[in-house]
Amino acid sequence: MRSRYHILIASILFAILMWISINMTQEYTILINTPIVVKNLLENQALRVQLPKFVSLKIKDSGWQLISLYLVGHPEYVIDISKLKSKNHIIQTFQSIQENLKHPDLLKIVSVYPDSIIISLDEYTNKKVAVVSQVNLRFRDSYGQVGPTTLIPDSVVIGGAKSVVDTIK
Repeated sequence: MRSRYHILIASILFAILMWISINMTQEYTILINTPIVVKNLLENQALRVQLPKFVSLKIKDSGWQLISLYLVGHPEYVIDISKLKSKNHIIQTFQSIQENLKHPDLLKIVSVYPDSIIISLDEYTNKKVAVVSQVNLRFRDSYGQVGPTTLIPDSVVIGGAKSVVDTIK
């Protein structure tokens, strides 16, 4: 009688493995967020417009390919600034995703969002800016502020694209 439980458990495990194996051969569609990595940005360059942090990829493939994608790790979308020809550039992401994506051999990409990324380069600069308090204090009756308000630090150094930093007062 005891040996029948082993056979029953083995049969159930075998059935589960067969079910997983058959279902993993079907095609599935998933949506993954792939981080954008900027490479070869020179020290005297800055991005004028902030890039999105992620590119959303809609991928359709067999279950086994999608599982291997998770085992290998999520791909990265790499933008090499040194390959751009001008300081203002529009990248059509669906066209460039296969050549700039790590693990492209695993992926059948259906769609990409955003469909384009604007790269706008400017000179990098630093500027010392005073910290200004925008606190509006209200007190109940018979209560009030004692002494002047002090800010520590009284100024900070900011850095970034010259066209953006120059607009900050």
